[in-house]
Amino acid sequence: MARLTVFLAAFFGAVGVALGAYRAHGLKSTLLALELPSGEIATRLDNLGIAIQYDLIHAVALLAIAAAQIQACSKYLSLAAGLFGLGIVLFCGTLAIGAITGQQFYWLLPPTGGVLLIAGWIALAAYGIRRHRV
Repeated sequence: MARLTVFLAAFFGAVGVALGAYRAHGLKSTLLALELPSGEIATRLDNLGIAIQYDLIHAVALLAIAAAQIQACSKYLSLAAGLFGLGIVLFCGTLAIGAITGQQFYWLLPPTGGVLLIAGWIALAAYGIRRHRV
């Protein structure tokens, strides 16, 4: 299971860096070329920034989970990794797609992804409590 978690961490890390590069060097000029209002451009850049930030934070968290999985097999670690992975896709992925394309069809997906990220942290906390009982 640790190999899959490391893969997910690396994948989401790479995606986060690639999106960060696009945000810094391409998205604004693309949005300006579409002649969008400045408020919409700012909102879309901010949304992509939030998606990148959460993506990279949770990629690092996945890497920490992988390190813990090497030491111990735990359903809580596996659950946290799965919740983080799905949460990144739903929260970060749909925010990024919306920021880049302007599509608003996904209004329920980012909050669902956010709840999954929170649930992943709770599963990780449960692992910590159960693993380190005296």
